[in-house]
Amino acid sequence: MRTLTGFFVAVLVTAATVAVYADTRIEFKATENGGTSLSSFLIGQGKVRVDADQNTTVIMDPAEGVMTMIDRGKKTYTKITKADMAQMAQMLAQLDQQMASMPPEMRQMMQGRMGGMGGAQAAVVADTGEKATVAG
Repeated sequence: MRTLTGFFVAVLVTAATVAVYADTRIEFKATENGGTSLSSFLIGQGKVRVDADQNTTVIMDPAEGVMTMIDRGKKTYTKITKADMAQMAQMLAQLDQQMASMPPEMRQMMQGRMGGMGGAQAAVVADTGEKATVAG
């Protein structure tokens, strides 16, 4: 969850600092825990849409400073503002500080209960050997 939140914060900040006006679609395959998933980014009209899986879509609107998370399975959505993201980041930093002072076995138990939020695995990048020419 922490990695996902950090990822969305990074994308939101990037999108907010760069004018996003070109219509672009980026698709990528991620391999994790023995399975693969296909995700896509759509960029256009100043917004970024991320289809994370079959049920989850995130739309980032840097002009408004809002990220909308859509759960198509539950037919619900949640809007998160820049202020909300800053508050979540502050809460996670406080939690990290508290966990740093815990004994190792208690810290491990807490991380297990939180689903890995405090101390996510680093991403592994591997050269697949695939080459492609894009736009000429």
